[in-house]
Amino acid sequence: MTEHPFLLYDPTVYAVRQHYEIVFFTQEPGAAWVLVEGRRYTDQMCGVVRSDTCSHHVCIPTEALDRAGGYTVCYALIPERHSYFPKTEQIFTAEYPFRALPDGEIHVYMLADTHSHVEEPVAVSRYFGEAPDLLILGGDNGNTASNPDSVLTMTKLASAITHGTIPVIYMRGNHDTRGAYAEHLPEYVGTDRGNTFFPFRLGRLWGVVLDAGEDKTDDHAEYGDIADYTAFREEQTEMLREIPQQGTGQERLTESGTPVRLALCHIPFQVIETPFPEVFDRWTAELNRIGIDLMLSGHCHRLDYVEAGTVTHGTVTPEFPVAIGSRIDRKDLSSYAGTALIIGQDSVTVRYTDMEMRVLDEHIVRLKR
Repeated sequence: MTEHPFLLYDPTVYAVRQHYEIVFFTQEPGAAWVLVEGRRYTDQMCGVVRSDTCSHHVCIPTEALDRAGGYTVCYALIPERHSYFPKTEQIFTAEYPFRALPDGEIHVYMLADTHSHVEEPVAVSRYFGEAPDLLILGGDNGNTASNPDSVLTMTKLASAITHGTIPVIYMRGNHDTRGAYAEHLPEYVGTDRGNTFFPFRLGRLWGVVLDAGEDKTDDHAEYGDIADYTAFREEQTEMLREIPQQGTGQERLTESGTPVRLALCHIPFQVIETPFPEVFDRWTAELNRIGIDLMLSGHCHRLDYVEAGTVTHGTVTPEFPVAIGSRIDRKDLSSYAGTALIIGQDSVTVRYTDMEMRVLDEHIVRLKR
């Protein structure tokens, strides 16, 4: 929740490409904007500040918010949106500190497959204390997307863990595609202009978020006639092809320190059998070319670590390990476990941890140079 009466929850600061998308929900429709070092960033659509909504998205360049170390959410009721001379009522504000990723050791926590549960995953995320440096919502955070309450699970988790003070990265799960509100998901989370796939850069952490969609073919009876992931996946193939390989182009290692390179995808497509292996073979080949250090996934409801060079399905050998990092038993939520990452200068430590802060398993990934 939040201490500010005009907000439903504390904001979520999503990292997308080279900007943050601050997403917040107000109790009533109205106009909203964010102030950063005196500059006004609005929730606008084609230049028109939106006021007929409770869901607000404000984009701010990464470097601007990192430098400022804080922001102010502003909101005003507009009782009647006149064509000429509309008037706003009292302006409400809420100030939030913000902590950019540190230059040194980085603490990351990933929560996947929470399936609309909040209390237990929040408890697990306390492994680093009150909050990590970065929260990753790894998909299937809602059990379905059948109603607003389910798709608000991402906001509930982020608000309780981050209180709007650290970055969050969201990757969509296949359960997040199911239900009447699935098409409205971009109104609830940070996306790249509606797309749930994108690269991102946070300090020396670089990554690419992929969205495998569903785990069956588009014509499967389970989906009726409302699935078109074939074209959606091909768009991502083209995005990957446009990303320069390690040490070249806009991602040169010399620009701002050696980046740690992550791939994030809810479905670990190299590990499970899929009906479209040729698509994921292309993705794996592109991730190899780019120089990925580690891939993070969920979906399987188990904790597993697949070493680089292991071919489980498909024909292309991944040159990076895959960490499948969520364990859930819906009959015993006290057994929920997630993934802690400790990113150092030369390595990433992957730790699977539970609600009692026990380390269930640990793996060391040596960074590529």
